[in-house]
Amino acid sequence: MDETSTQLLIKTNKRTEVINITPKGIDPPTREARDGVVYFGCKKKDKNGLVAVDYKLRVSNSKYREKYRGPHFMIYFDPSTLRFYLHDLVIGFGTFIRISHTLSLENDQLLNLGDSFILVNIIPRYDSDNYPKLRLKAVNSLNISEVFYFNAQEFYLCSIVIGRSTRCQVFIDDSMISKQHASIVFTADKKWVVIDGTANKNSLNGTWLYASKDCKLEPGLEFKACESVFKVIK
Repeated sequence: MDETSTQLLIKTNKRTEVINITPKGIDPPTREARDGVVYFGCKKKDKNGLVAVDYKLRVSNSKYREKYRGPHFMIYFDPSTLRFYLHDLVIGFGTFIRISHTLSLENDQLLNLGDSFILVNIIPRYDSDNYPKLRLKAVNSLNISEVFYFNAQEFYLCSIVIGRSTRCQVFIDDSMISKQHASIVFTADKKWVVIDGTANKNSLNGTWLYASKDCKLEPGLEFKACESVFKVIK
């Protein structure tokens, strides 16, 4: 194995496997081009019969397999940093990174919890306090949405809890999320931050952030796309 390489552990409900990626691409190669990019997506071949992806993602629904044919995300090697990066291609269901530590929230971020999604909006204020307001739009598995607003002064070092318990400040009716699934707090340096679970316990299925920006692959990083969960093991 090349010293400059990365390994991914891939899990679905059908199988578990490990793939090796080198600066030239997936090893062993599946496309003719050795361009330093590995494409992951539905349908191995495009409509012209040419191999378009290096690794085929599992999608049970045949209608979605055809609708979202082609690459969903890619992993590429950057020779200037000698590191591998994940890049979402805005096709299909999106690529989401598991939140494993405290994360500062930014405007227009998308969180995934179970079968539900939360769109984050940071609303700036231009008065002397300069405390940004938080807007969360939660959409559950039945496509029912609800909007929540929070003032920073009320949740300074006090958690906004998201979960399926009716006691949560953000209640989401979704059997796939924990009773207390994620927590958001406004910090002393005037930032809204989110953690998975609570201070004492993580959620069962994780809290995930849409990969709107390129992400450097580090050992232990977990991300998911379609019905596959990936973990960087090297």
